[in-house]
Amino acid sequence: MLVAVTGANGFLGGHVVAALHGAGHTVRALVRRGARRDRVAAWVEEWRTGGLGDARALTRLVDGAEAVVHIAMDWRALGKGVVPNLEGNLRPSLQLLEAARARGAQQFLFVSSLEVYRETLPDRVLDERHPAWPGSLYGAFKAAVEAHLKAYHHAYGMNTSAWRPATMIGVNPRLERSHWFEAVRLAKRGVTIRDLADSDVVAVEDVADALALAVGDPAVAGQLYNLADVRAPGAAVVAMARALAASEPLSESRPPLPDPAFDKRQALSFFERHGRPAALRRGPAGVERYLRDLMQRIAGPS
Repeated sequence: MLVAVTGANGFLGGHVVAALHGAGHTVRALVRRGARRDRVAAWVEEWRTGGLGDARALTRLVDGAEAVVHIAMDWRALGKGVVPNLEGNLRPSLQLLEAARARGAQQFLFVSSLEVYRETLPDRVLDERHPAWPGSLYGAFKAAVEAHLKAYHHAYGMNTSAWRPATMIGVNPRLERSHWFEAVRLAKRGVTIRDLADSDVVAVEDVADALALAVGDPAVAGQLYNLADVRAPGAAVVAMARALAASEPLSESRPPLPDPAFDKRQALSFFERHGRPAALRRGPAGVERYLRDLMQRIAGPS
């Protein structure tokens, strides 16, 4: 299947195109002029040059594609306020969705975020049926696209879906952008770490696998999926990082980590149906492996 991908040369995008290629799909990627391609070139068969704001580039991207995976985001536009975010992110995303429909793409997969939740109801499970009430422009953008995906599914019968990852852990090619980078760097230097925030996390590989497995799956049409593995309290992450920096064993001292705040049963069912029962179940061991990997790649004394 020919799959068009935005954001292919980013952190998540690199994992996604590798997973798509590994599943036997042909990948066509949209990249900005002058952007690096070398990190993902092995998995991309076709290239289209242009940015999200280039409507013609978006049309060229989806022309003949059977599925579209939309990952890219203009973070600079988001940081400039409401109107730039509208013009730089929301409008292009909807233009891409409409171009995909008009050009006959069978499927549209959107990388959303658990940031669509902010105000929550105390008497309900925080699952995909809970209202999306965001508390930021970022969450509002994601929720707005999700609403249009639902509309396109019901109005046009299009196989649309939204995938809501928690904070993704995995070593970023731009190392300093890896989650907890600064905390791990300080732990490696023996510096006391304070005030590390709690976070719900998910392995970037699980998010990429979800998107690759969903391509061609009619059962995901019109669906939303919460993708979270564990809740990682800052204190527990600090304890792990300190132990790893001191080369202490963690097999018995590894802090237990609670389940995420978000219900993940629908995503677990999806993975199990595709023969991946370990996805979203990496738990504390997955966090430890990531911290160990990150620590090994950060220069400096241990």
